[in-house]
Amino acid sequence: MDYSFVTQTSEGSETQNLKYEFVVDDKGIPRKLGDGTYGSVFEVKGPGNTRCAVKLFYPVKDKDDITEMRNRSEMHSGVNVREELEKSNNRDLISKLVLSEAWTSELTKSCAHKNLEEQFKKLGVAVSDNALVMPYYECTLKDVLEIGAPAGRRVRGETEEHQGRPGYEILRSLTVAERERQILCIIGQIVVGLRALHAAGLYHHDIKPANVMMKNFAPVVEVALGDFGFLETNLRSREAGYEAGLPLGTRHYRSPEQKDYFDVCDVKVIFDEKNRHLVLETSDRKFRDTLIEKGDIAEFSKDSTNTGYTVEEVKHQKNGKSQIILQSAGQQESEDEKTQVMFYKKPSPRTDIFGVGAILFDLLTGGKSPECFYDYLRHKDHTEGDQVNSVNHIIEDYRAATNTHSTSADLASLFEQIRDEVHNRYPSPEIVSVLLRCMLSRASDSYYEKARTNGGEVDRQKLFLDVYTDLTALVDEESILTTMLDSNPLWVGKSFGTETTETTPSILSEIEKIRKMSLDERMLWGTLRFRQLVKMVDRNREQGTFFYNIRPGNLRFNNTDIVPVVSRFKAENDYLRAVRSGSASRTNAGANTDNYTPVYEKFHERSVEVKIKVPSEEETNEGSEEESNNSEDKTLKVKVRYTESMPIWRGYRKGDLLRIIDSRGRPQLCQIVDFNLADTEQEMKIEEVTILNDESDFIPSYQEDTGSGDINTITDLAKMEKTRGVLGRRLIPMSYYLSILATYIQHLFFTDEIRDDGTIPDIVWSALLEYTMTGKFPRVKESSFSSSQKPDSGLSLGNIFQSSPSPKGTTVEDVRSLLASIYLELIHRAESCYEQGVQAEDNLYARLLDLADKLDDAVAQLYNMSRNELRALSAKGINDKNLPSLSSNLNDKAFSEYLRDLLN
Repeated sequence: MDYSFVTQTSEGSETQNLKYEFVVDDKGIPRKLGDGTYGSVFEVKGPGNTRCAVKLFYPVKDKDDITEMRNRSEMHSGVNVREELEKSNNRDLISKLVLSEAWTSELTKSCAHKNLEEQFKKLGVAVSDNALVMPYYECTLKDVLEIGAPAGRRVRGETEEHQGRPGYEILRSLTVAERERQILCIIGQIVVGLRALHAAGLYHHDIKPANVMMKNFAPVVEVALGDFGFLETNLRSREAGYEAGLPLGTRHYRSPEQKDYFDVCDVKVIFDEKNRHLVLETSDRKFRDTLIEKGDIAEFSKDSTNTGYTVEEVKHQKNGKSQIILQSAGQQESEDEKTQVMFYKKPSPRTDIFGVGAILFDLLTGGKSPECFYDYLRHKDHTEGDQVNSVNHIIEDYRAATNTHSTSADLASLFEQIRDEVHNRYPSPEIVSVLLRCMLSRASDSYYEKARTNGGEVDRQKLFLDVYTDLTALVDEESILTTMLDSNPLWVGKSFGTETTETTPSILSEIEKIRKMSLDERMLWGTLRFRQLVKMVDRNREQGTFFYNIRPGNLRFNNTDIVPVVSRFKAENDYLRAVRSGSASRTNAGANTDNYTPVYEKFHERSVEVKIKVPSEEETNEGSEEESNNSEDKTLKVKVRYTESMPIWRGYRKGDLLRIIDSRGRPQLCQIVDFNLADTEQEMKIEEVTILNDESDFIPSYQEDTGSGDINTITDLAKMEKTRGVLGRRLIPMSYYLSILATYIQHLFFTDEIRDDGTIPDIVWSALLEYTMTGKFPRVKESSFSSSQKPDSGLSLGNIFQSSPSPKGTTVEDVRSLLASIYLELIHRAESCYEQGVQAEDNLYARLLDLADKLDDAVAQLYNMSRNELRALSAKGINDKNLPSLSSNLNDKAFSEYLRDLLN
């Protein structure tokens, strides 16, 4: 039986009339892929037996109806978008959009309709003349989240016959950090799709999971935007009025202007003859909360012609009244003491950038409503007079709250919305920052505000490039943003450990394997891995990169080498810029709850209230004279007070950083050049602060506010009396490397399956506290293995080392004693390195290599081998078959118990 139909040629298009055929089952029922608001989608076969999808639009009563206009617009969208992208040289972005391939407005005349009409009725599908052919995609993101990835998909090269678990269940089962990692590739591709659409001069207006299409091209899953029924921005029927084309969007994903797409109030009408403008004046104080702004539309309720006036400006006055300036039609308009006006929001790029944040929130929280979340945010999304709200302000409070410190009551309920209820964890501040900058539009540092030009228009390419740039800072590999692997747990259809989601092996899996070994095996394997870690640190130094994150999530290994996936900061300036923006973290997202970050590395920031000493007129004049003589000398005196408790705070030193939020919500980066601890109260006085960076490369959109390019100076800060900020320890890469290498010793050699909290054992922490108080470590039993050189006099560790090694009769306890000694030395040197501000001195790297040599010697003697034999084994690649074993039956001890004996 014939189930075919023929498409029509678009006017001016080279597309030929093509034949398509519905795919039916053995009962003749067409295979339906889904239903939507305006039509149902079925599978069809196209030329060359290619799989395609056809959208059958529902009938409308009036051909001039707004829905009919919308349907026709969508049918021709493919040709229009392709043409615009070709013109703007953005053809490479086409793959991120599901564009129409063909269309027909005569479907009911086809053989397919004749032979399937009864089947359509049984399915409850009303069919019109209009149909749109699109590329075939296996499912939508909505399907994956609510039902599960489809059966028959390819997973790691194999066909998966069973449907996956619902994605929401999978997301909620993942740790928060892993959840962030797995969803970023989806968000990144949505952003690229929107960039493509906006490059064609169009908006989407309906960003939601149901319009995110997914198709498998093993080993990746392509993610693209579909359903372009809202592309026309001026849908309007002259007879019906502007509101006939509104509202757009879908419940739970609507932007504020879609949800509150109109406003109404009584006004007094005044005609400004000089400027030829209509001035509307209202005393309704509730209008101060309006979303109506420049570019929106006003219609007088009494006007039967539904004439629309463009809003030129909205002014909220201190006396509670508001004025709305309208562009006049050009002739004398009648004035009125009281009449009603309807205001309608005009769609803008803000709608689509909100959609990015909405899907990010949806995935991040495992299915909560983005629309409801915005209700908690709305009071922060406005600007009134000199009061400017900022995402940076919110994020600083968020950092304090998520570190288990206090926060303001008005934000407590907001933060609760994004807390993971399964693991009782919060998402990283970096990803929450992206979320808020997408969903807020009037905050001074939102993506929408930052993309506005001097004329108030929005640079749409900058809008989405800014989002993409910030996303790249959240992942280890930039490619993850444009590629969703078919090993992604959402596509696999089940959750699993971090190590199985990586494209190459992670050292996490290796450490888990080592923990399950017997003690003698663990000694050998752990020693080989520790040497590889030390060699990696030394190699990083030679490459000249400022800082590598060497937590396990950023490391890949093979039998002979360990390498980081990506550098965190290539140069120190990159680090300073990240600190200024608030996106810098000494480790990856989630470090505060990560058991591979030492506790003494986790708490390195503290929220503070900053009181600025406003200089007197005499001081100002003196400072101006000095500044004229030496423009490099820019200092300011401030006083800081901690605004929340901190269970572990190690204080600060000269050179540490202070990030201050100025009156417009902009972060200003300073460093401590001097301080005074004489205060008896909780306040600590910082006498001088120096700006590290000028602001020429920061937020250009703020330059218009000051009228000059010099927008970030000490003089600007000096005008303030009090603000908020964050005081933090400056990153000293070598201090970090030493600290985390100590943590690797803990995990490789001592941490067992039961005790896996990653914190320093109590006995070691007590020793560190004693060192902090007295400057000396407790005396330790002498080890069987010694250093060939004694530590520097300023780094004395007591009697940890003897003057000569013990070459024979080596026991496991001797090796463990050496490991404890190395552990404590690394901690001590890390602290001293920070205190002295040492960046990357060669002697410290040489000392690391020396410690690795000593551990090699100790373990080699334990196995009756030479150091060279041990390293030859390592070079070959150690495995279960060539692993030597010790003859003695060794009894393992818990790390804390062993060190208690050691430090007794």
